[in-house]
This record gives sequence, C-alpha cells and structure tokens, in this order.
Amino acid sequence: MTVSGTASGHALRVAVLSIGVLCSIACDVGDHVPPTLDDDSTGVVAPRDAGSRRPQRVAAAERPPAVQQDVALELPRSWDHYPELPASLTAAVRGHARADVVLRELADALAPHRWAAVEDWDNTGFVRTAADGPRGFVVRRDGRPIAQDPGEYQLGCAGGFLEGVRAILLPSLEMDDLAHCDDAVLASLGAAAPATCAAENFGLHAIAAVATAVERNDAAVAPPEFVHLEPRDVDDLAPLLRPGMVHVCTASHASGVELGTRYHHHMMILMRAPGRRALQMFDTTGFRGVALRELSTRALLTYLGSALSTNAHHHYDPDSTELDCFAITRRR
Repeated sequence: MTVSGTASGHALRVAVLSIGVLCSIACDVGDHVPPTLDDDSTGVVAPRDAGSRRPQRVAAAERPPAVQQDVALELPRSWDHYPELPASLTAAVRGHARADVVLRELADALAPHRWAAVEDWDNTGFVRTAADGPRGFVVRRDGRPIAQDPGEYQLGCAGGFLEGVRAILLPSLEMDDLAHCDDAVLASLGAAAPATCAAENFGLHAIAAVATAVERNDAAVAPPEFVHLEPRDVDDLAPLLRPGMVHVCTASHASGVELGTRYHHHMMILMRAPGRRALQMFDTTGFRGVALRELSTRALLTYLGSALSTNAHHHYDPDSTELDCFAITRRR
C-alpha cells in the first residue's frame, strides 16, 4: 500500500493502549525479506514424537481428506471498499479453493497498491466495515478511526493480516475483534497466556481472539490447536508442516532495552506448500508489502531470527525468538 507513515518504532514509544499502538507493536520489522525457497523434499512431515529427535514422515495416503462444502460462501465486506476486485479472487472463494490459492489471489489484488519502500509503511491502516463511524480504508489516530484520503489504500501489518483472515476464515472479523482481550481469550492460550492485555502482547491475544472467533462461528473442523515454538533449528518448525492446516501466528522477541519485556510484534499466516516440504507465508511487511511467499523451513528460521529481530529502538534479542500459532483446519 502507498503510505506516508513512519517506521513503527516511533509508535512503540506511545504509552496509550489504543489499537493504533497495538498494531504498531504487533507489526514492527526491519527491512529484510526471506531468501528464496530451496525445494528439499516432496514428502509430508508430521510433528515429532515425544521420544523422537526428528519428525516422522507420513505417507501421502494418510493426509486428511479435503473438507467439502455445498453452501455459498460469504465474501468479506471489506472487499466492497477495494479499489478493484478481480473476478479470480471472488471465484477462488466461491469455488472453495485452498487457502493458499485464495491468499495468492488476495495478494495479487492488492499488489498495485503496495508501498514503494519499506520505510513508507504505516502500521495503523486497515479496512473498517463496522456500522458506526467511518467505513473503508481508515487509520487509527488517538484511538479513533479516521478515513484515509481519497485514493489512499494503506494497509498496515495488522490490517493486512486481518484481510488474510477475513478471506479464508472469518469474513466479518473487525480490527476491534483482534484488539479484544478478556479472560476467555487469554484462557485459550493456556500456560502461554500473558498476565495482562498490555500493548506488547497484542499479537498474542490477537491470534487467540481469531481462534476464539473461529470456534464460536464453527469456522473450523475441530477446535483450533495452540502451538508454541522456540525455533533454534529447522526441525523445531516441523509442527508447521502438517498438511491441511492454516496457522495464524505471531512472532516475538525479548527487548534488549526493556529487560524482561517480550514483544509479540509481528503477525503472519503460515501453511504447508502443497506436495512439498516447504511453507507458504502470507506476510504483510518487507519490501513487497502484502504478499504470499514460498520458503523453506530454513529460510523461515532465518527470517524469524534475523529480519524480524532487527529493530533500532528495541534491539530485539535474536536468540529469544519465539513463534506462537493456532493451527486451524478451515471449513471454508
């Protein structure tokens, strides 16, 4: 998206717990992008057994069957505000296409409006469809949504993540839903639940809010499964390689400036690439803005520990990298 915003580090200095601040914290990133995928295998990898050092390989015949639907699917209301809507995007949703197909069409639809340079992005841009206040592309200023100028279509990191979730899981989800944090949302995180809904925990309780909404709206075949990873080598990312799963995720690092504080500062959607031992990442930052990238687990490991830990204000510790996700088998 073409924007005139500043780097997210400035927003992190604001102490007001508004959605604008929350989104900035959840989407802070340096100016790196992951390397290109190297195709290392076409086998399916399941999560490692408790007594095993390496993932267990699963035969293709054991893959879960695709979920079939006969009803017409609701399109995200946010699409009413897109400057243009390719027929291929609506066809992908109406045709019950795989999540990666829908997300690639979505990324392509947004491509003409990506920001020109990584320094230009604004974390607070999103599409609002709620009945009260301004609708369409807005930014959050001093806790209030303000309509973007005519011809501006800026999506921040959390705003892009929201569009991805709307497209494949919950078409009516709002940014306020991501910001919602209460005891029920925190309980879904189990032992990983933060003590408070502080701004630095936005990414974590946002994915928990998505999982709660998915279960409440019967948008998944089974209850979403929480996955906590502390990736130090490629095998640690094996749980993300289960076929048929969509992972809504937040990456976090410990601040090197505010000792004892961890920031869940980036959000993404991860899924296994069909027929390959590789991942697809719907990401809303980096040089390309909103994009669906294919990458190996090694490339993801580098991205999490190097690119996403780069921050001039917080000096994130790359050795503290953690990834929290909810694994979802979608009905859509």
